Order: sequence, then structure tokens, then C-alpha cells
Amino acid sequence: MPETSVPRPDPTQPATVRIPQAPPSVRYAQVVLFLQAGIWALGAILGVVGEVAAVTGVLHGKSWVLVVLAIGWSAFAAIMATVKTLLAARLGRGRSRLARTAVITVELAMTCFGVLWFFDGVYSGSGLPADMFSLAGLGGAALSLAAALVLTGPRARQHAATHAVRPEATGPGPASGPASFWRTSKLAPA
Repeated sequence: MPETSVPRPDPTQPATVRIPQAPPSVRYAQVVLFLQAGIWALGAILGVVGEVAAVTGVLHGKSWVLVVLAIGWSAFAAIMATVKTLLAARLGRGRSRLARTAVITVELAMTCFGVLWFFDGVYSGSGLPADMFSLAGLGGAALSLAAALVLTGPRARQHAATHAVRPEATGPGPASGPASFWRTSKLAPA
């Protein structure tokens, strides 16, 4: 039999560790978070458009209140888009009980926000949903509640409970991206 040479790993190269794929419940929550981040980013862009329209109105003698409201909405929507993106990246990148708990908490808060948004639209007018934004609030609340519920399941709990492989354990260089943010913040698990 001919000899076959098996390449030996180079000890100077960092070892790569294969992390098992997240269960469907975790992936669903991650997709919902990225979807919501995109919607909030769109809301921030629309807020900037509102700011321009409000400033134009001020130039024609209207109140500055609309400018302040538009700036506040843009800032809130941009913060929500950033938080949702960071949570989705953290949930998908590594296993962490803290990330799972944070996502459940944020999604339950978003469920309440969506329900309040819906009822504000329902009771602000004739007793029927005033517009599609009211129904969007109800749809967002349903997605958020579903994401929070699937993360309470046994497979999601097991996925979060197993020890994560930290990026710094697989190579000598510092990690970049969301992992470096979480590692340097006080919220990161030790």
C-alpha cells in the first residue's frame, strides 16, 4: 500500500474551533431582531425627512415643536436599530445566558410597546384602527412575543447554557466587531 501523508497542523497557526449551529428557535429570534433593526433604521430615515419638513415649516412661521419631535423620533429609532442589531449579532455569534435574557427582556418590552401603539390607533379615532401603522404595531408585538417565547424553550436554554468558545481562545489577535464590544463592556460574561 502506498503511504499517504496527512498534513499536520502548523503549531504557529491558530486552531479553529467549530461552533455548532444555533437551534431554529435562536435563529428565528435573530431574524426577527435583524428585521426589527431594519424597520427602526427606516423609521430613523423617515424621522430625518420629517425634520427637514418641520424645519421648512418653521421657516414659514410654524412652531419648533415639530422639529424637536422629529429629532427625538429619529434619535429613538436610531438607538433602537442599533440595539436590535447588537443583540442579534450577540445572540448569533456566541452562546450567552446574558444575551438570551437581554433579548427576551427587550422583546417583551417591544410587545408592550406594539400593543400600546395598536390601542392608541384604535381608540384615537372611530374605534377602528386609524391606519396601517396601528396594525404594524400589532404585527410587531406578535413577532416580538413569539421571539421571546421561543427563547424560553428548552433548546434555546440549552444553547445559551453551554460554554461559549471565545474568539480570543482561537487565535492570538484581538477580536473585532460585536465580540470586542461585548468583551470590553461590563455586561459581558466573564
